[in-house]
Amino acid sequence: RELLVPLVLAGADDALERENRRRQRELVQYAFGPRARSTTLGGFLAEARKVDGFRAPAWRANKDGAKAPELATRSDELHAWTRKAENRLVDAGAAAALAAADGHVPLRPLWRTLWERTLANHAAAERLAARGESSAARIADAREVAGAADALADEALRVLALAADTEGLGQAVFVFNPLAFGRTALVSVADGDFEVQDPLGRVLPSQKTPEGKRVFEAELPSLGYAVHRLVPRAIATGAALKDPPTVRVDGWKLASARVQAVLDPKTGELVSLRRRADGFPGEETLRAGARLEVVRADGSIATGELAACEVLERGPVRARVRYSFANGAARAEVYPLLRPGALAIAATTRVE
Repeated sequence: RELLVPLVLAGADDALERENRRRQRELVQYAFGPRARSTTLGGFLAEARKVDGFRAPAWRANKDGAKAPELATRSDELHAWTRKAENRLVDAGAAAALAAADGHVPLRPLWRTLWERTLANHAAAERLAARGESSAARIADAREVAGAADALADEALRVLALAADTEGLGQAVFVFNPLAFGRTALVSVADGDFEVQDPLGRVLPSQKTPEGKRVFEAELPSLGYAVHRLVPRAIATGAALKDPPTVRVDGWKLASARVQAVLDPKTGELVSLRRRADGFPGEETLRAGARLEVVRADGSIATGELAACEVLERGPVRARVRYSFANGAARAEVYPLLRPGALAIAATTRVE
């Protein structure tokens, strides 16, 4: 059948990635290791560590004594791209393993080659980091492996989507969770005059972003998918979800049922945080935030000024603020963000 369903691979931040690797090692079987044999993720990485010069992922002991892979934090570009390539290969492998039941046949020689290149890039990153050097060719290779992994994941997702029930009103959106535990993920689609419905036909809260997209939160099973629908309002018949979790913005206060945070637009700081757990309110007062410092050639340090502060999104799916700092040609932007189920404020920083 021709596939006309948008595919969404729900991404994850570094903390979710590490937890996923810990849980996933015993849940998903692979046949894409260096020796092209079936193994758990933990077994594959144990084998990978024997490669000369390979030191990432690093190992740590859990409370129960079991070993689990934890990706080492790296600051240079080669480590970062090699880690991305490894994460995407693991996610693509999970999708391929699940799609096998629907007739997907993976290209094992290609998988083996991609893993061997990733291991070689890890080893090269270690050697280059020790000498304080980098390699444009290695970075380009890691980027290429990451792109190939994305293509393999897309191929497996298409097989899963073709086997899924996507019939019904409006446009179906196939959202896949590559992590080994169920979670709520933020999904972005092109904006339009429609309602977002979950797999049970209930209308979900959604909102338009400054980038012209529409976002909503999807409940996803572990290593599985959910089919949501974008139904034009003129023909929508679904009932609204009862008391869905939402966020709101009142001045410079970001609030949900679980968190209240107050930001200072004059300094870019988070000045207070109030969290509610199990119905009991607790309060923390703190000073936390970001600032831009520029180190000149003579060693002197100049502090950047807060150039602008604005609320980008006011809920109900997420609240997002942008602080902009500047000093000469140097620029930095900080994006505090609150989602309905979060217990803390997340922040993304971009520096130029």
